[in-house]
Amino acid sequence: MSKVVVTLEFGSLEEMNAELCKTHVTNVNLKVDKKGLGAELQEESDAKDAAAATAGDAPPPPPPTGDAPPPPPPGDPAPPKEPYKPPAIDDEQELDKDGIPWDERIHASTKNKVKAGTWKKKPKVDPAYYEQIKAELKAAVPTPEQPAAPPTTEQPAAPPPPEAPPEPDDTQTADAPITTFFELTGLFNAYGYDLEAQNKFIKENFDMPSIAAVAVKAKSDHDLVPGIADVVRAMPRPE
Repeated sequence: MSKVVVTLEFGSLEEMNAELCKTHVTNVNLKVDKKGLGAELQEESDAKDAAAATAGDAPPPPPPTGDAPPPPPPGDPAPPKEPYKPPAIDDEQELDKDGIPWDERIHASTKNKVKAGTWKKKPKVDPAYYEQIKAELKAAVPTPEQPAAPPTTEQPAAPPPPEAPPEPDDTQTADAPITTFFELTGLFNAYGYDLEAQNKFIKENFDMPSIAAVAVKAKSDHDLVPGIADVVRAMPRPE
């Protein structure tokens, strides 16, 4: 068998593999020019490293510029809310089983009544506040012996006690007679009694369950309110 030596030159290993796959020659001894091939591979590796280094040295994209817009200027302050003024009560107004008219402060806006015959309560109304407004409404309802009392402005919810109770004004001095339930509650407030303190005072000194009971009893006992006022003025103020 004769031996044939053939010299082939390829540009790369990929090209060499592709060409050999096309032939059907067996027992082929390859002799690769390692020096030349090594130089070529080194050039390809250097080119890849240079491309990677160029991509790594690229500066990061600049952050977005521009300051955030300033917040819009605040609008004009809302005008102060006027205190609630309940409507005057007359003989033509519808009363419930307890003898009081509908009032938006403590009754549901539907103006419906429950099975017991009383106005349906407004949701989430404080029980003490409900009883206070109920007592005011009862006192304002006209009776054959007493004309209708003028409505009063809504009393605010019991605030935290001040550091020093306010001094009574001229209308609650010893010279000013207290004859109505509304004047009595004003005297209590002027002397630093909140609703809880008023109920405690009435219970301890007059054996009545609450200040609301005073409003009911005062319709028939006209000396009750002046008598309570005298005791309030004589007692030390609550701390």
